[in-house]
Amino acid sequence: MKIDDGEMVAIIGKQGVGKSTLLHIIGCIDTFESGTYTIDETNVHKLSDKQLARIRNEKVGIVMQDFALVEEYTVLENVRIPLYFSHSKKSDMPKALALSALKRVGI
Repeated sequence: MKIDDGEMVAIIGKQGVGKSTLLHIIGCIDTFESGTYTIDETNVHKLSDKQLARIRNEKVGIVMQDFALVEEYTVLENVRIPLYFSHSKKSDMPKALALSALKRVGI
């Protein structure tokens, strides 16, 4: 399977056939036993945890069924979580990006 930049893909199927497992592998959350998975010609199976985290932050977007929100956080704090991994925590840029994203969707 090949997914091009900017392409959106839906994975559908019956309960228990491996949709969530496949999404976790694609999102570099879980590993796999056999086969090859590459992102931008990089073999994902050989990457460190830090490199996998960077791919999750920069290359793959998955909307999970349960939203994976942190209940104790505000909406703004929940939106900012992934931005911390791509910008300096000392910068106000993550807050500005989060506010801009929330404004675009009317929140």
